[in-house]
Amino acid sequence: LGIDGQRHRGKLSSDLLSFEAKRTSSRTRVIVRGSRMEIQALASRHGASVARWLDDSPVLLANSAQISALAGERDVLSGDTPVAPFMDVSDQATAADQVRDGYRGLLLGLGAIPGVTGAGVTIAVVDSGISSHPALYGKVVASVSKVSGDSSTNDGHGHGTHIAGIIAGNTSASRYVTSLYRGGIAPDVKLVNVRVLGADGTGWTSD
Repeated sequence: LGIDGQRHRGKLSSDLLSFEAKRTSSRTRVIVRGSRMEIQALASRHGASVARWLDDSPVLLANSAQISALAGERDVLSGDTPVAPFMDVSDQATAADQVRDGYRGLLLGLGAIPGVTGAGVTIAVVDSGISSHPALYGKVVASVSKVSGDSSTNDGHGHGTHIAGIIAGNTSASRYVTSLYRGGIAPDVKLVNVRVLGADGTGWTSD
């Protein structure tokens, strides 16, 4: 009980509140902060199991009743909800074409602003991976997978490669395919491929 005599109740993310209200015996993934010793004891007390360990918190598998019990002992519980990419962006909508062109300035070039192409910049693409593609030749300087149980950095879904092309693709690869693609927004950047989404385009928040 708290100092006001009320039973402790931690904050739950909206997805966990909805899941708790279902009063179901099926389990969902819950991120709980705490030391390994604390959480092992907590999970044991309430019959929850550990799906995976993170640096400062684990992901537990818990049903509705167990979530209520966990909320009685912890301050914050977050759902380990599936995530998926949603992105619809174009060269002109971001004004990237204007940034690359720069500004010629007034008479005699007064106030001119040089164009920017991304040279000297490295961008991490946190997505479904980046596959080998002619439009991205020489662009990817490092790759890593953070997908649980899958060390491949290849893109089994396609979205990460699509985004990488929007960012840094070269136009020569599409010359005989389509006239709609004229290269990436920042054609001179380098890319780091950070794969966090699986072949179905989803992944865990904890990943």
